[in-house]
Amino acid sequence: MGDRPLFLLRPIVSNITTLIDAAPPKKSLNNDKRKMSLMKITMENQLILKRLQKRESYYNVESWEVDYRKREKILKKMCEYPYIL
Repeated sequence: MGDRPLFLLRPIVSNITTLIDAAPPKKSLNNDKRKMSLMKITMENQLILKRLQKRESYYNVESWEVDYRKREKILKKMCEYPYIL
């Protein structure tokens, strides 16, 4: 490299970089399978989301109050001193 001046090497280097940039990108062999798998997962997620959105929420507050009263009675019986909350 010591014999050739730098201005003579520039075209060679630029030609090599052009060839490297022009090379076609590597294609994945299982690209189609991954896309199909992703589509299947997306469809399943959409179905689950629709089922969840159709379902009405159900809260039974009366049941909660009955359970609370039962626990409160049990705590009062267990405590040595008056139970204050």
